[in-house]
Amino acid sequence: MKKYLTRILSSLLFISAFHAHSSLAELRVVTDIAPVHGLVERVLEGVSTPSVIIRPGSDPHHYNLRPSEAANIEKADIIFWVGPELTPWLETALDNLAGHAEHISLLDVKGVHLLTGGHHHGHDDRDEHKDHDDHKEHAGHKDDDDHKDDDDHEEHADHKEHDEHTDHDDHKEHDEHTDHDDHKDDDDQALKGAPVDPHAWLDPENAIAWLMVIADEAAHHDPANEALYRRNADSAAQAISEQQARIATILAAKQMPAIFAQHDAYRYFEARFDFAFTGALYDKENQAPSPAHIAELHALTHNMAKACLLAETDIENNVVQSVFKDTELYTINANPSGALQSSHDNGFFGLFDVLEEGLKGCAKH
Repeated sequence: MKKYLTRILSSLLFISAFHAHSSLAELRVVTDIAPVHGLVERVLEGVSTPSVIIRPGSDPHHYNLRPSEAANIEKADIIFWVGPELTPWLETALDNLAGHAEHISLLDVKGVHLLTGGHHHGHDDRDEHKDHDDHKEHAGHKDDDDHKDDDDHEEHADHKEHDEHTDHDDHKEHDEHTDHDDHKDDDDQALKGAPVDPHAWLDPENAIAWLMVIADEAAHHDPANEALYRRNADSAAQAISEQQARIATILAAKQMPAIFAQHDAYRYFEARFDFAFTGALYDKENQAPSPAHIAELHALTHNMAKACLLAETDIENNVVQSVFKDTELYTINANPSGALQSSHDNGFFGLFDVLEEGLKGCAKH
């Protein structure tokens, strides 16, 4: 009898442990683009894998959902997306297909550094680098005041203050804020009415802020695995900070050649590292450059011995030849939306690995 009771007790303990460790399997998380997917995947690592809506190689600004992608949205509990500034078509899809889900627009997260303006080629607007609350609030919910010291990100490793908002005020108003309007800095008049550049993930500090919000949301929906989400987010934040330091060292090299981009999507990257690219081949995204623009670029390069190019897709040979015909060119194949990375490259992390290695090669070019 005693042996029988012992077996029953062991079985009950096993079932309880199984449910504790598999609780996130029931939590369905959807992301919009590969870089966001990579960040969410890193936080959920060890418990679940999120799905990504936009297929690799596709333009996030214009996209047609497949039935399977629409089905994932319908089933989602949480949806992390950059926001309508990047994917205007997705806003309607989320409203129609995922009305019950939590929608987290990452551009609305407090602590995120935003740049106003869309794609262009002038880099004299660094003063337009608008930080929500001057970097004082490190991504969170209504009690973000607990994180005013996070702007230097000195506590990523242990994230000591997380215990101050693990309950998010018990999420009493969570169902009233599915789009996280409380993350918006309504006092930042400089951003009101001005178009926001949506490529905010190219600032690694923004990615760190997002990691903490992703961990917060996952912990709210799956408190049994909260400690794991926090550890994963802190570990990923530390890795990003270390890579940020390495990239800064590379870009500080005296022998760094002029860098060109295929189109002007790297403004956050340039602002964070205080390193302005020399120009962009396409004066309008997804449109062949005008003859006048090609002539303008060639005027910049005709006396350059060497240059580097961040190429997203195949560029017409005549464009490259016309701009760099007098210059030895080093090409880095990197798409700012992570489209050239496979789904196994962890999106954000794969993209920044490519940028780091490519810039290292550029410096030696």
